[in-house]
Amino acid sequence: MPLMIPSSSSGNSHGRPSSSASLRPPSSASRRPGSSASQRPSSALNSRSRLTPICQTLVTQITGMDNSTPQSENFNTAVEFAVQNLEATSLVNLKGSVGVDMSTMDKQIRGHVEKAKIQLRESLGQALETAYRQLKTSMAHTHDLDEDIKMAHMPDHLQLLIKLAMPPDESSLTYADKYLDRVSNPPPPTPELTWKDILADEPFEGEHWNYDQSDSGSSPSLSPLDSDDLQFPDDSSSSADDLQDVPSPIEPETQTAPDASSRRQRFEHRQILEELQKQQYWHKGRLDIPVDLSRPFDVGDPSTFGPSIHRALARTYDKEAALNLDASEREWYIEEVHAVREVLFALQGRRNILLDWKTHKYLVSSRSPKLVHLSLSSQHSILSSLGLAATVVRQLREFAAFILSQSRSTSQIAQTLQPHVHKPRVTRTLEAFADALSREIRVFDAWCAAREDDICRAQGGVSEEEVVVSLLATETAVMDQFNRPFVALREVVGKVTNVDQNQGTEAWSLLSVPAAVITVRLLDSLLDSVQRHTEQEDTPTAEVLKKVFTMTVEPVWGMTHKWLKDGMGLGLTQGQGDELEEEFFIEGTGLTIGMMGMGMGLLDPEFWSEGYVLREGADDELPEAKTVPAFFKHAAGPVLGAGKANGLLRALGLATSLTDRAALGTWRSFTELLTTPIPHGHQTEGQTAHENIQLALSVDTLSRLVYDELFPHCKATGSILARVLVEECGLRTHLSIIEGFYLIRRGDVMSHFQDLIFAKMDNQQGWADFHALNTVFSDVVEMNSLGATKWMEPSLMRLSYRGGKDKERSIARSIKAIDGLNAEYAIPFPLTYIFPPKVLQIYSEIFVFLLQIRRAKTVLEKILVRGDGAKHFQSEVKVFYSMRSRLSWFINALLNFLTTYVINTQVANFHSALTTAASLDEMIDLHSSHLEKLQGRCLLQPSTSALHRAILSVLDIAINFSTRFAAFAGDTSMHDISRLSISVGHRSKRLKRQRGNVIGFSQSFRSLLSFDSDSDEAEDDVDSPSFSLGATSMTSGEDDNFLSRVEAMSNELNGLVRFVRRGVESLAGGVGEAAPTFGVLAFTLEDWDS
Repeated sequence: MPLMIPSSSSGNSHGRPSSSASLRPPSSASRRPGSSASQRPSSALNSRSRLTPICQTLVTQITGMDNSTPQSENFNTAVEFAVQNLEATSLVNLKGSVGVDMSTMDKQIRGHVEKAKIQLRESLGQALETAYRQLKTSMAHTHDLDEDIKMAHMPDHLQLLIKLAMPPDESSLTYADKYLDRVSNPPPPTPELTWKDILADEPFEGEHWNYDQSDSGSSPSLSPLDSDDLQFPDDSSSSADDLQDVPSPIEPETQTAPDASSRRQRFEHRQILEELQKQQYWHKGRLDIPVDLSRPFDVGDPSTFGPSIHRALARTYDKEAALNLDASEREWYIEEVHAVREVLFALQGRRNILLDWKTHKYLVSSRSPKLVHLSLSSQHSILSSLGLAATVVRQLREFAAFILSQSRSTSQIAQTLQPHVHKPRVTRTLEAFADALSREIRVFDAWCAAREDDICRAQGGVSEEEVVVSLLATETAVMDQFNRPFVALREVVGKVTNVDQNQGTEAWSLLSVPAAVITVRLLDSLLDSVQRHTEQEDTPTAEVLKKVFTMTVEPVWGMTHKWLKDGMGLGLTQGQGDELEEEFFIEGTGLTIGMMGMGMGLLDPEFWSEGYVLREGADDELPEAKTVPAFFKHAAGPVLGAGKANGLLRALGLATSLTDRAALGTWRSFTELLTTPIPHGHQTEGQTAHENIQLALSVDTLSRLVYDELFPHCKATGSILARVLVEECGLRTHLSIIEGFYLIRRGDVMSHFQDLIFAKMDNQQGWADFHALNTVFSDVVEMNSLGATKWMEPSLMRLSYRGGKDKERSIARSIKAIDGLNAEYAIPFPLTYIFPPKVLQIYSEIFVFLLQIRRAKTVLEKILVRGDGAKHFQSEVKVFYSMRSRLSWFINALLNFLTTYVINTQVANFHSALTTAASLDEMIDLHSSHLEKLQGRCLLQPSTSALHRAILSVLDIAINFSTRFAAFAGDTSMHDISRLSISVGHRSKRLKRQRGNVIGFSQSFRSLLSFDSDSDEAEDDVDSPSFSLGATSMTSGEDDNFLSRVEAMSNELNGLVRFVRRGVESLAGGVGEAAPTFGVLAFTLEDWDS
């Protein structure tokens, strides 16, 4: 947009004529005293003196006016305006004020753009916006300290230009249209100077190649030189340029003429140069083929084949061109040896005259010379095939260069990365793969150089053997030895990269997937390619791929060695060198950061199982999500466990870790591993044990080889840790405590403890109080430890109740009140990995279930009727005993099943299997399986929740039955025959007889009430038990109400037991491992209806 300077004058260029007013005498106002401006500091005066020349130059460049033009008055006015504005800005800056910034200028420019668009001047607004954006972009990428305009001063410059600008006119709109057109259609860039342009120039032309140009007209260039030709030009004939080029001119009389030997050397040199010029076959027409191209076709002369075919085609398709076939400029032929050299140049990625690099591939050049013994189609076919091979090699070169360049930038960035910044995705495996590719490409380049060396030696006559140079033979050699391996490697590269075909060589990019996934894709693709070519008996290709695969695996193999040797990190703080590579198939989770990282680290019970794990996707069957190589699939689990075991041994301060063992000191590289003979029993048909493993490399064979190599190290580490846990950490002692308490296998202590708790329940005391529970348990343990070894430390077991007061008081009505009881055992480290809180919670559920069954059993055992045997109560007693016996039978059968066939059997099996465990992971798996079986057989899993609820309902019936009987018979405390109510010191015969009067009935209540008089009379002969039903007498109405309620309980009990029996029979009929165990319970429950 043109800038206009505001002026006080009109558009007229003529000055105003002088008037009489301009000649008036000076007044007193003209002699007013000096103002304070005259006393301003020298700095301001210096600023004005510096600004004045600059403003004059600015006004001249913008308006074209100066002091010599007729518009000098306007020029001075414009200069004064510019100086005043700039001087004000300078003074403000001198006072330390802050000038405008880029945000202010952004707002001003946006305002002008919006104003232009509102005024329907779209092109002006768009041009202003585009120019401002390009200006900011250019300044942002300019870091030259010698630039005239600095980025910090850019807002001031823009403000000056805006203040100097006038409103846009038609010329501004025209310039805006031209500017937008120039931006949309930029002129083609100036072509860069290339080697092709340099070689296209005549290398022996120019003044410095002219010999005696001043008097060369009388003699030919190669004619013998006479004495006159050897005379140097005198001063009069020398040009000014020649004199200037001579640093220290020599006087003519001091110069001596060259002798005859010098003349001979100059002649020989020029002859050699001309011969070299003729041998520049890459210039069209420079090399004369020693054959006559116009000769007719002769079967015995191959050199006549190409030109004859070309003439025939020209006559057929181009009649006019056939008339000029003999013109030398129409065709360009070179010898085949030169064509082979050009092909070798192309294969090595260099410029040549046969193949052009276009659209990301080599194409046959339209300006390529021809061979006299080949037709155009055959020559094009051979060159196209070689072009495809050269394209693949060049793409591999670009990929290797891309990876190595990214690797260098990665190493520089990694030094400044913060811990929370994600690392680049160029992995060590990719670097090794690129290095292996570069190695194979260097082998190929050496092969090309060797063939070129043979050609040169043969041409020079120093070759001992006869060399046959053929374009077809070169194609065959390249295709047979190198093309198939390079094509296979290019397919592997395509599975881990993306290439933008619309860009140049910098279009390579890695897939946007985790580094571990890229590593797995690369290794699996290489191994699959090796196996595929081996099956196709393509031995050369398979061997090259094997070498590349072996070098590519080495980083992952080294990471495995480091993991086995150093083990897992202790997870105490960040930055301890415990971090694993992103491409490794093992990763650390958030639990590996403890202490200052607000985590427990190694002390976390879940650290062993979740601190270090196989990377996410390790078990995924989708190839695009796998993070463990296929040949590492079987060894990944043992390797993970061995590294964790080694780290735990270091944390325990034991010197028996694998870092001190000689096993890893003899660690073999992956290349050495592949040179191992195939183990006996793994050979394929026709192989012997001495054959190299490389001949049968496959996923299965390699997986077996890796597993056999790593498993001894993993097993040794796991065995050491397992022995430490058993011998030094007291695994079996704590396991015995857990089983004795939670599974109630410690009969003396646990029976005493439950009797005390049940007594508090019967007396309506605070049985669930925290201090009461723990005090009772501690007292019982101490009491039973007198004179014997202490079973456990009571302080390690903490009992608590989480059901609330209302649920606690409901113990007299429902057995479910005990659900809120919880027991926590303080297991020491590192046994917390085997018994984490969630495992102890399952143990606590089993303990509560067993306690509920024992509570119901105790309630039923406490009820016993003793008295004088009044006959009018016989029917009620029969109903009572029938109900009580049915409940007792079911509860005793269930308790016997759980304790004998579930707990005792599973504990014995677990202890037997635990002696063979060779690692902590195996111990954890065995215990988890053991606990899962206990939980399932105790009907505490979600799949058997209905059966569990039915059993709890049966137990509730027992509690309610006891309550109903207490209401019917009165206080039952005097009839309690539990262990706490029996006096051991006095056992009379009467008491023994009463204890023997226990009768169980399974008949229905109505049949019991319909006994005939014979059975009544028969019972008279037997000593009748004594009844003590309390002091309260029952009326007939209350008797009927009690019997009806008992009848309802009996019906409900019958339905629940049959439901449980059907469920257990269904479990027994399954195919699971628990079916035989449930078969025992189902067989027992079959007697319910008998």
